[in-house]
Amino acid sequence: MDDSWTRGPVVIVGAGGQVGGALQRRLDDLPLEVRPIGRGDDLTHAARDADTLIHLAGAIAPRRPNTFERANVGTTRATVRALQGSSVRRVVFLSFPGANLASSNTFLRTKGEAESMLAGTGVPTTVLRCDHIIGPPSEPGQTATAFLTRGDHAVAVLGTGRQRWTPVLREDVVEAVLHAALDPATPAGVFELAGPDVVTVDELVDRINGRAVRKRHLHGAAAHVIAALLPSLHAATVEIMADDCVLDGAPTAAAFGITRHGLDTLWPRVGAPTSPSAQHRPTTRTAEPAPSTASSTTADANSPGSSRP
Repeated sequence: MDDSWTRGPVVIVGAGGQVGGALQRRLDDLPLEVRPIGRGDDLTHAARDADTLIHLAGAIAPRRPNTFERANVGTTRATVRALQGSSVRRVVFLSFPGANLASSNTFLRTKGEAESMLAGTGVPTTVLRCDHIIGPPSEPGQTATAFLTRGDHAVAVLGTGRQRWTPVLREDVVEAVLHAALDPATPAGVFELAGPDVVTVDELVDRINGRAVRKRHLHGAAAHVIAALLPSLHAATVEIMADDCVLDGAPTAAAFGITRHGLDTLWPRVGAPTSPSAQHRPTTRTAEPAPSTASSTTADANSPGSSRP
């Protein structure tokens, strides 16, 4: 930790998710106070004398009766209220590529609204629009877990499987958030963060399982029929998961002073030698797989659930 880094209290909204939990463990190694916020906690009190507020709460596939509005806009509205009269000097917000107030996609529109609300506070804000986040084999997160096969069952994949992503490893997201929150040299503004590898979703599924597995592709009308039947699946989610999401994360990495790591460090290509860090793969799921919908964890911005302060 550089001597110039912020050392005041850090508030984490949505601290119970995949990124939030890993971020807390990373911050525990540093000489500063961390204030994790979950449901029922007093966010206004926590932010009153804090230096930094990190907002990770949100959902890409909110489970009914939760909604995109409540998960993405409602949580941000609570953060905006807490910032009023506080000593917070920097906000970090986890968002998603394509967030826009004018988007026809409900998820992207609500993330765009959240970004706009934070910009209106006047507090310097760093927005990280992250590609799909993948955890390590020991804690793969919702996206990778949804791609695990159950025995010989096919993995249900939204889209053709040929859609291309540049997934980003969770620890790289944590480092980007850390620098945005604590390093005064890290600029405010909107940044896109992605991993260095371009992969198809089918390839990602095979990497996560450590072998080539059967897949059941749900796209077009079939995907939207399933979205109408499953409470955790929305048309907006189907669109996000079935689309390409290819970003150039190099400029953000350079601006933040972080190093991005390729998928091979944790999830090798099928047939490639396995690195020591990728030895402990998650076990296969024991329940019938549902269509893969997640993009993070239940309390992080790109996740199927939400954490409301």
